[in-house]
Amino acid sequence: MMTKKSLISILLMLSCLSLRAQTGLPVYDRLVQQRASFPLERVYVQTDAEDYLQGDRIWLKAYLMDEIDHTPVDSTLYLYAELFDTNGDRVQRIKLLRRQGAFYGYLDIPEDMLPGEAWLRTYSRYMAAAPEAAFVKRLMVGRGKGTDPSDPNKGSGLDLVRRPHGYQIRLNSYDPCYLLVLRGGEICYLGGIGRGKSVSIPDDALPDGPLEFLAVDREGQVVTRRNEVLDRGEGRFRLPVRPDKREYMTGDTVRLQLDVSSLREGEMLDLSVAVTCRPLMRRHLPASIVDYVQGRPSGFDYAEALRGKIRQPGSKEVTASLSGTVETEFLGRPVKDARIGLISPDVGLLDVRQSDAGGRFRFDGLDFPAGTKYLVKSTDQKGRDRYRLLVDEDTPPPFRVPENPYVTAVDDTLHVVYADDESVFGTLALDAATVSLTVDGPPPVGINRSADFAITLRKIEERGYNTLEELLREVPSVFIREGRAYIRGAISIYADTPAAIAVDGTILDGEYDLDVIRMPDVARVDVFKTGQTVIWGARGGAGVISVTTKAGYLDQELLRGGETVHTRVVPLGYQPASDFQQVPIKRRTVYWNPFLSSDSVSFRLGDFPGTCLVVLEGVTSDGRLVHEECTFDVSR
Repeated sequence: MMTKKSLISILLMLSCLSLRAQTGLPVYDRLVQQRASFPLERVYVQTDAEDYLQGDRIWLKAYLMDEIDHTPVDSTLYLYAELFDTNGDRVQRIKLLRRQGAFYGYLDIPEDMLPGEAWLRTYSRYMAAAPEAAFVKRLMVGRGKGTDPSDPNKGSGLDLVRRPHGYQIRLNSYDPCYLLVLRGGEICYLGGIGRGKSVSIPDDALPDGPLEFLAVDREGQVVTRRNEVLDRGEGRFRLPVRPDKREYMTGDTVRLQLDVSSLREGEMLDLSVAVTCRPLMRRHLPASIVDYVQGRPSGFDYAEALRGKIRQPGSKEVTASLSGTVETEFLGRPVKDARIGLISPDVGLLDVRQSDAGGRFRFDGLDFPAGTKYLVKSTDQKGRDRYRLLVDEDTPPPFRVPENPYVTAVDDTLHVVYADDESVFGTLALDAATVSLTVDGPPPVGINRSADFAITLRKIEERGYNTLEELLREVPSVFIREGRAYIRGAISIYADTPAAIAVDGTILDGEYDLDVIRMPDVARVDVFKTGQTVIWGARGGAGVISVTTKAGYLDQELLRGGETVHTRVVPLGYQPASDFQQVPIKRRTVYWNPFLSSDSVSFRLGDFPGTCLVVLEGVTSDGRLVHEECTFDVSR
C-alpha cells in the first residue's frame, strides 16, 4: 500500500516531466487525449449596447478565436446566435455567415418579450458538442431588474494566495489529490497536494490568461475547483481612438481617428465599433473582449474526460446541408438506392441523390439565405412514391440560465433606470428614398431551365390572361378537356393522361380544377413535355405544368386543402446582410460598424443631445485583443 507521503512525492516528480509525453498516469493521459481530440475554440460577441427596450434591434459582431493564442479561426462558415428571455425560453435564433472573415448580424427583440434579464448565446456547430463552453452574455430588456451573479469560487476547497512571484495553493478537508492547472485544456501544472499542505507554483510556470485549478482524486473525480486569472498584459493591443472634437451639435458629423502605430509588421486588425447615446439612464460600463477572453475560463467540463469518457467535437460546418432517411412505409425499414429529389424554386435548385445501405441521404452546398424553401421527394427506381421520408431536424444544444453569466458592470446598480416618459432615445434621421424597377418575374434558373415552353410575368400582364386555362390554350401541344390539361408528345400523341400540375415545385395530388390557381398570384408558367420523371416522379410521366407564384411558396389555402406528394422543408438559412445606416428604425445606437476597413471613422449624429460612448473592440491576426473607449458630448 502506497503511503500518502510517497504518493505526493511521485506526483511532484511527475510535475517536472515534459507534459507532452505519455506518463502512464491516467489522469494526465486522459486530459492529453481530450485536448488532442477536441481543440477548443472561443467565441466573443460585441453588441451595440448592453440594455434594450422591447422592439429594439440588437446589432452584433462575433469573433471566433483559438482558445490558447486567440488567433482568429476561419475553419467554419457559420455561427449560431440565440436570444433567450428571462425564463430561459428561446425567442429567436439566427445563423451568421462568415463574410470577409467576419460574423455579424442582428437579433430583433419581440414587442411582447418579458422584461428583465435576457441571454445571448453564440456558438459554432463544432462547439455545440460542449454547450457549456458557448458564449453566453446577459443583457437587459425593458424595465426589468437584474440579479447579482454568483461567485464561481464560492464553496471551493482550494485556497489560493497570490504571492509576489507566484501562487500558494492549499487544499482543505480532502484526502491527498492530484493538483491540475489548466489553460484552455493545456496542462500547465501537474502535482500532488494533501490535506492542509501548501503547494507553491511560480509565475514563470504558468501562462497568461484564465487558469483552472482542479483537485482530482485517484479515480479521476473532480473534488473541488477554482478559477483564477494571471494577467501580465501580454495579450492586449492598445489602439487609442480620438474624436476630432470633444463637443458636437446635433446633426454634426463625427470623425474618429485610430492610432495604429503599434501594429507589428504584417499584423492585421479585425475591428468593430459601437457609438451609443444614454441621456436618460445610468451609464453601463461596456463589456470587454479582454475581460472575457483573458479573464474567464472556457467553461469546458473536464470531469468526464478525467473519468475516461473523451468527448468528441461536432463537425466543422464548411457548407450547409440537408440530410435524412428513407424508410418503407409500413415496416419503417431503411431503403437502399431510393431516389431523393430536392427542388427549391426560390433559388432555382434541382438535385437528385440516392440513399445508401442505411437509407441515409445528404445534400451539401445549400448555402442559401434564411427563408429558402425546399421540396424533398423520395421514389423507387421506377419513380413511384412508395416510401416514407424523414428529414433530420436541426436541434440546438440545450440551454439553462447560467449561475455566473458574463455581465456588464454598472456604476451603482444592476438595473437600467429610465425616465418616466417614453421619449425616443435618439435616432439617425434618414432621407426617404423611392425605388422603382421593372421585373419579369423569376428568372429561368434551376428546374425552369429544362422547360420546353415558358410564359413569363411580362407576357402574362401584356396578354391579360384571366385564367390559367386561357393561358394554356395558347401553348403549343397543350389542350384542355373538362378542366384538365393534357400535353401531346409526352407519352403519346393522343395525350390520354392529364399532365401533372406543380405549384412552386410541389405536384398536386387528387382531383382539382385549373381554376383553383388564380392568375393574379401567378409569376411564371413552365411546360415540360418530356415529363422529367427523375425529378417529378411517376406523376410527371405525362408532362408537367409548373406554376411559380409571386409569393414563392405553396399556398394551402389557395389550393383548397389539396394533398401533395412532397415534403416541404425550410431549414435555418443564413441571415442576409443588413446595413445599419439603411434601416429606418428608431434607435439609441448612434453608429454601428462591424467591419472597419480603415484607421478613421465618420458618421452623422441624430437629433438627440447627451453623452455618447464609443466602444471599439476586436482582435489582431497575432491574437492580441483590442478594447478601447472614449466619450464626447452632444448639445442641441
